[in-house]
Amino acid sequence: MALEKKIFLDRTDTLQVAVDLIAKAKAERVVLNIPRRSVLGESVHNFQILKRECDTAGKELSVESIDEHILELASVAKISAKNPIFRTRERTVTDIIPKLKPEPVQAETEFEPPAAEPKPKRSFFKKKEREAAPVVEEEMEPEVREEPAAKKKRRFKLVPVTAVFLVVLGVGYLLAAYILPRVTIDLSIKKTPFDINESVVVSSAATSVNDNGKTVTLPGQLLIASSSLVMNFPATGSSTVSNKAGGTLIVYNAYSSAPQLLVASTRFVSPDGHLFRSTKQVTVPGAKVTGGVIAPSSVSVAVVAAEPGPDYNVASSSHWTIPGFEGTPRYAKFYADAPSGMTGGASGVMPIATQYDIMAAKAKAEANLQDSLQGQLAILWADKFKILPDSSVFATSSETVTPATSDSQFSVIIAGSMREMVFDEGMLKDAFLSASGASSSATKIDEFTINYSSTTLSLGKGLMSFKVSGNLVYEPAVDVASLKEKIIGQDAANLKTIIFGITGLEKANISFWPFYVTSAPEDPSKIELNLN
Repeated sequence: MALEKKIFLDRTDTLQVAVDLIAKAKAERVVLNIPRRSVLGESVHNFQILKRECDTAGKELSVESIDEHILELASVAKISAKNPIFRTRERTVTDIIPKLKPEPVQAETEFEPPAAEPKPKRSFFKKKEREAAPVVEEEMEPEVREEPAAKKKRRFKLVPVTAVFLVVLGVGYLLAAYILPRVTIDLSIKKTPFDINESVVVSSAATSVNDNGKTVTLPGQLLIASSSLVMNFPATGSSTVSNKAGGTLIVYNAYSSAPQLLVASTRFVSPDGHLFRSTKQVTVPGAKVTGGVIAPSSVSVAVVAAEPGPDYNVASSSHWTIPGFEGTPRYAKFYADAPSGMTGGASGVMPIATQYDIMAAKAKAEANLQDSLQGQLAILWADKFKILPDSSVFATSSETVTPATSDSQFSVIIAGSMREMVFDEGMLKDAFLSASGASSSATKIDEFTINYSSTTLSLGKGLMSFKVSGNLVYEPAVDVASLKEKIIGQDAANLKTIIFGITGLEKANISFWPFYVTSAPEDPSKIELNLN
């Protein structure tokens, strides 16, 4: 199938513009849409050039316009032309031939006698007949040519008026039949209030809702969150101290498979020369000997510095020696490592945390931990469960206070948990709706107001109880989409039957528009359904 391209010209587009647009068109057929009073209508020569350019380019040219003058000139240039509204031309090419090729000269030569011939003598009556003959023929020729043109001109004036009338008539029909008709239905559905004043028990053991008329039992869930935190606080007190550094050594036996007893106060010397003593007696196990190769054994020993002061706060180090074995083979085979170093050595005036500092720090650490655990539970479950203000219990599992450091800071290390009983408020709403005698699946809840009070917890048994009061307002549910489907195309009588069959209907108002409409439109968007 040949590709066709339609080009729309403006009234001021020149011949050169039209030629350029045709040349650029990527199509075998070009339709030129020319508006009224286009400058191309000034001469038939313009259309002859367009025809020639298209023939040269191997393209088929046609013209469409609502301007009859444009269509006439295109036809003279042998270009297919049509009116896009009427789809046919109202005049033929022969209508304009008398205007282009008048023949007054031929009529004159037909009746004028030759000048060279002498006038013959004729009688008076024959002379009159001869003189009158040209006059009769000259008068009849314009009548034959002008009368059909005048009639066709009047016909050209009538056709656009008729076309406009038909278009207006068609648009009016579309408006009246499809666009304007609509129906508006206002419905008032009966609303039923229900007062709430009940006792509720939430149980982690319950699996369904139970209402005995006095108490509503709901399934509940016991949530538990645990965490710990470390907080630093300023120490406001001070004290003169004389503390010895201490720590733990790992003592190794690489000497023999026999165990070695180390008495309390056994001396150990760090690589930098600081002397420490063991706090209790220990026995170093014997080494394991496999194929003549010794695998050292080890034991942990608590040690304390020989002197107080910060100089004995040594960093982690290895290969501590035991001076008591010096001069014997055991000296090189028994050694110790301090993987965590030695700490706590101090002397002089040092910052300390007072009893008030410690109490205030513990209270703040507990509050922060409690808020953190409450936030965890709220983030995880607030969108699913109802959490009452008095439904949780917080407890600490451990609290440790570290001594103040040289920068006057001490730390509180606290761990704890929070247990909380929660429930699904939607279940409670459905329980009250069921108590009112309505079905949750066929009911729309307009209002649900509830107040909780007198919460009692027994988390060890997984129970929580409280009082509720409030108000519930509901109405029968109306499926608007399904109702619209039933209404489509129904006349007034059937429409009333459908509307007044709605459950819980109190009042309805059906309004058709315009006045001549007597049935619901086929288009659902033309049906307006309002629920009050």
